[in-house]
Amino acid sequence: MTAKRIKLVEGGETLAGTGAVEGTVYMFGMGDIGQLGISAEKRKFPALVPELPNGGKEGVQVQCGGTHTVVLLKDGTVYTYGNNDDFALGRDTPDEEDMKEPGKVELKGKVVQVTAGDSHSAALTADGEVYLWGNFRDSNGFMGLIPGNEKKSVKSPVLLTLFKSPGEAINIKITKIASGSNHLIMLGEDNHIYTCGCGEQGQLGRQKLRSSSRRTAGSNLSDKDYMLTPLLVRTLGAKKVIEIWAGDFTTYCKVKSGPVWVFGLNNYGQLGVEPEPEGTEPTILVPVKSGGLLGNNWVQISAGEHHALALDADGKVHSLGRNQDGRLGLGPTHESEQTIWVATAVPRLENDVCVQIACGLSTSYAIKKNKNQVFAWGFGVNYQLATGDDEDQTEPTPCKFSIRDDTLENVVYLSAGAQHVGLIRSETVAQENHIDVPELKEPKRKTAKASTLQRTASTKRAKK
Repeated sequence: MTAKRIKLVEGGETLAGTGAVEGTVYMFGMGDIGQLGISAEKRKFPALVPELPNGGKEGVQVQCGGTHTVVLLKDGTVYTYGNNDDFALGRDTPDEEDMKEPGKVELKGKVVQVTAGDSHSAALTADGEVYLWGNFRDSNGFMGLIPGNEKKSVKSPVLLTLFKSPGEAINIKITKIASGSNHLIMLGEDNHIYTCGCGEQGQLGRQKLRSSSRRTAGSNLSDKDYMLTPLLVRTLGAKKVIEIWAGDFTTYCKVKSGPVWVFGLNNYGQLGVEPEPEGTEPTILVPVKSGGLLGNNWVQISAGEHHALALDADGKVHSLGRNQDGRLGLGPTHESEQTIWVATAVPRLENDVCVQIACGLSTSYAIKKNKNQVFAWGFGVNYQLATGDDEDQTEPTPCKFSIRDDTLENVVYLSAGAQHVGLIRSETVAQENHIDVPELKEPKRKTAKASTLQRTASTKRAKK
């Protein structure tokens, strides 16, 4: 029997104004710079953010950046809290306490999606416009945010202008955005993508590595300003992109009736491409087909620094990339392999239907359809797994809602940052979803084992 396709309630698929499930905002993990929105160094279990309007009960999306958080409410307004050294909050914070308390970001129009990177934030409006604030960084430090701003951070949201080529502006509405650590991806209504930010690891899909002091051929832009220009990714040609996702240094694009195309850092095969031999530059500068992601209809991909999760249309969770600290959730089965470049089913979730996945820097999360229960695995430092301690978990482990060992359920949205996590919990889902979901009875497809399709690559750390 063919399995029934699931409906995804997650990151950009259903947001404000498009049928999003609203609920209450909770935070846990590291909070040393105010990124939890409360006065707490750390939180072992999910905590309310009472200073949000109506106690945070009207959240539809929460995005965790490096050390800051962006919250979208059902009325289309945006609130931020956390580190504001590079103006990632998009508002004035005269003193440290102002950073730790949620504050409203002044934006024009109703916002339908937000994203957060290491030190930048972005918002997409119902009119298809994108606002950006904060700063991008590369290996030399500050890049700035927009062309010509001399590496300065931008305190207040600026409206982005898209370009078909340098100097040739184009009027296209954006339908979705995605942020990596220091880059921004935008999907246009024309089914093309536009990128800006740092491109040192190839994550923009449209520029070559070269000195920032040199000029880009055919334009008067410096290489730095060329990267900061929201520009069409021409290297995808006429392909119609229908979905985008971003990891810390990676970009994933799903095309209509075709495979996933990828670009960026691939030192551990996190793009689903077999890594090059040791000593070879581990970056993919222009889009290529992801061989490790072939054969499935992916409805969501989430990526951290060196790993990724992929959720297929049957609700099955797969992982790939760096197999360390338990972040792939494969348990003892692949413990001898440092690199997994073919998407591999997470064993402990094989009999479950999941509706959302999320990755932190070196952590992973999945929300099951049954009771919308959250499971976590990976690097456990600073309580970012909500298991009650700071131990690493090599396989999906139930998150706890409180010290009473209650399981974390009724979650409709989750986002993970460097070492903190935000989620939205809905009592409406609690009323509707407390029933057992029958197991899918679909014949198992014969697939080659990951170990026969890949080889172990170098375990050296990425250049940043």
